[in-house]
Amino acid sequence: MTQEQLDNLLEQILNQYQQAFAERISPEESTEEDDLMLAFGLTQDIKTTNKQYWGRQLGSYLKSLTQFDLQAWLRTRQNRFIF
Repeated sequence: MTQEQLDNLLEQILNQYQQAFAERISPEESTEEDDLMLAFGLTQDIKTTNKQYWGRQLGSYLKSLTQFDLQAWLRTRQNRFIF
């Protein structure tokens, strides 16, 4: 992938997020526990007491998991890329 293609891809991703944030409408409060909440033993009551904290913590976990997965994927293909 050329640098121009990478730049275009990153710009496309940025534009998608910008549009999503501009169109964001806050959903009604969920009463269901999602998979991450269940994995960490969180209830909706616990999460509701400090939404910003738990949102940041769960988001940080997802970020770390994604970075680990991407790094593992890149290590298996390290000889295929030239930077």
